[in-house]
Amino acid sequence: MTKISTYGAERGAIDTVRRTIFAVALFLGGTFSAQAGYEDGKVAYARGDYGAAFREWLPGAAAGDARAQHVIGLMYSIGEGVRQDDVQAHMWIDLAVANYSSPTNQHRAARFRQRIAERLSPEQLRRARHMAQAWLANHTR
Repeated sequence: MTKISTYGAERGAIDTVRRTIFAVALFLGGTFSAQAGYEDGKVAYARGDYGAAFREWLPGAAAGDARAQHVIGLMYSIGEGVRQDDVQAHMWIDLAVANYSSPTNQHRAARFRQRIAERLSPEQLRRARHMAQAWLANHTR
């Protein structure tokens, strides 16, 4: 029996997410760009230092910036700079959807959130939603 490799398809999907991360980091508007670590995160990501980029962008995500939350969720989805974790990915993308002011950006993030949800068990999805709701309850003004 011949085993069919899915490496090429997986590699293509990861490359697509990487391009999305870079596009979100560079082009979507938000208050996070004013923070000191944002530019350092872009530089780190561009040179392939995903761990440093994650560390630079995480404070913005934790502060409620939708763009940073979107990027952090994407990084969790493929394990770039952090251990791959679809529950965390869904939570951060869910927060981005809730915090984006632009309907276009909300829609883009919601589409990616749906793709992540399809990979989760019902229990994982419940946990991700609970985590996002708890975060919003503790960070909503």
